[in-house]
Amino acid sequence: MYPVHWARVPNDCLRTTALKLSDVRGWSVLCDDPVRMLMVYVPEKDMSYDILELIEKEELLVFHRQTLDLYCKLAAHGNQRVAHLLCSHVDEDQIMYAVKNHYLSGPMRQGLHDFLIAVHLQTHAYARQTTSQEYVIPLITELTGKNVFDPDCEDRYPKILGPVVSILPEMKSEPLKSQ
Repeated sequence: MYPVHWARVPNDCLRTTALKLSDVRGWSVLCDDPVRMLMVYVPEKDMSYDILELIEKEELLVFHRQTLDLYCKLAAHGNQRVAHLLCSHVDEDQIMYAVKNHYLSGPMRQGLHDFLIAVHLQTHAYARQTTSQEYVIPLITELTGKNVFDPDCEDRYPKILGPVVSILPEMKSEPLKSQ
């Protein structure tokens, strides 16, 4: 028996073009559409694993799922500074790879989706939910002398003709900035 090392190969074949430039300059090989892979580096073993290989390594799969859960908990309750730091650690390419990949294992897919929701969407959704029962107060000069909260006051329901103020938050996104 001989020891064998198994490695995962991509599901799609690479489309390459090979050209012989000359006898002196040699060959040129071009890859038209490279295959993307997401690797997980394990410093204790000094090895990198394809994220799709983690389904075969149960302890690494559980560890990375729990790491993503920890990231979600760190970004909870509107902790935007930590969320911004986590965006530089788990970047947009990794999240989009997880969303688009059909072969990613369930725990990793769920962890990356939860991370996406916790870091990018949950704070805005909570802010919209807490302000969903707001009412609009018109800012017109005729209301400065009236008490619109007094039930005995006639004409306390003014028509909204002027500028208004809304406390509903609007979602705003900016590109990631480095220092």
